[in-house]
Amino acid sequence: MLPAERLILTNARILTMDAGLTEHARGWIALERDRIVARGDGAPPEGRQQDMGGDLVMPGMVNPHCHMPMTL
Repeated sequence: MLPAERLILTNARILTMDAGLTEHARGWIALERDRIVARGDGAPPEGRQQDMGGDLVMPGMVNPHCHMPMTL
């Protein structure tokens, strides 16, 4: 991906790990290279878009060594 090129994941259910544990039911995430540069609800910014079809997008597992089995 070129540095100036953006990939926008649209139509995604987004779970964040911010202080308020914000959830976007039908949100978007803007990516540049391997970085998230913006997220939100409503109209996404300019860039190449990929419709996520309502899929869940969330941070990778944090400290999964002993907590992952607790989800089963």
